Amino acid sequence: MNNEISAFYQANRVSPQKFFLYLTNGLSQFELALLSVVGSKYDYLIYTTLDLASIIDDFNVPKNVTVSDDFRSVKALLLNCGGVITTVGHLSPVLPEGFRSLVKAVVAAELPIVEVPHGLYQWGYNLSDDSKVIKLASNTFGAGREVPTYADHQITWFGNLGVGYPRSSGSSVRKAGDSVVPDYAVITTNTNWYMYGDEHQRSLIQAIFQKARVNSHELFIWCMHPSEVVGKGVFSYINSFKPSNLFIYGLTEDIYFHGLDTTEDVISRAKYGISTVSTCLIDYERFGIPVHVFHTNNLSEIYETLSGVSFFSNAEQLVASSPSVLSTNQLKTYDVKEFDRLLSKFSGSYAANERKNKLLLGIL
Repeated sequence: MNNEISAFYQANRVSPQKFFLYLTNGLSQFELALLSVVGSKYDYLIYTTLDLASIIDDFNVPKNVTVSDDFRSVKALLLNCGGVITTVGHLSPVLPEGFRSLVKAVVAAELPIVEVPHGLYQWGYNLSDDSKVIKLASNTFGAGREVPTYADHQITWFGNLGVGYPRSSGSSVRKAGDSVVPDYAVITTNTNWYMYGDEHQRSLIQAIFQKARVNSHELFIWCMHPSEVVGKGVFSYINSFKPSNLFIYGLTEDIYFHGLDTTEDVISRAKYGISTVSTCLIDYERFGIPVHVFHTNNLSEIYETLSGVSFFSNAEQLVASSPSVLSTNQLKTYDVKEFDRLLSKFSGSYAANERKNKLLLGIL
């Protein structure tokens, strides 16, 4: 390179812009990530398992965010990454290949990793068990002990030490649009979680069916966890004998309302709900939707943290009781400045780390 060209190059060279990498898995986690960085002083690259065309159609991506669904492309950009945020803090065997590959890459690069919750109740924050048979991909067997996080730090949305729940910020990242929907009751379940055994699933299904039959004038919409219908469990046979006024929700299922793409959306428009213990409880609380909560002995410690709950354990109790607006005692308004402060504290300096660079070059 001659002196004149070299001088021009040096004078016009722009230093690479540092960013935080945000690892998400699924629609709900992606939207939560977007909401958490609206108004942030940092730039973010969000990795998603979603189809990029649907993101372009449905979301207004903030100016400080870029998005990718290609883990190989994200790896190629890691040299400019100042830190990583992950929505799943343990390497679950059911995570997609791209997510797991990126986790391995950022760990090898020794980038600071910060875990944020993807739900109100999850491993690494408030769950552990004493199962004797361990299988994290199962809805029958447990973890056996507290599941360790691969992250260096944790930021929680909830409780006294939390920075607040991003969905409570008042911001919207969805493109404008509204849906006209009928009156309905919503059912939200996650019995794929091993805390619910086969007998609990049967009791819950029986109670829901009886509620629908007794209230045949009402429309019931069931938002199932996707894992509930995997394999040949009880839930996979529901369609063959469910009441005619009960519909499974989803674009490829019995019923779908344009613009209501997440369980949170469906909860927000419901008259009342029926639910197992899950993050959905905090959405019922946010929108002031009364709800019945399924009760089992396995979750007594979590039940004790709730207030104003209408519990049921069987069909008779569900039919006879009225839903109530509960409090999780965990909900807190989101503070993006506090989120930024903790990120800055945990991530440290943005200065280049030559050792990390060499490690990265070896794994691309």
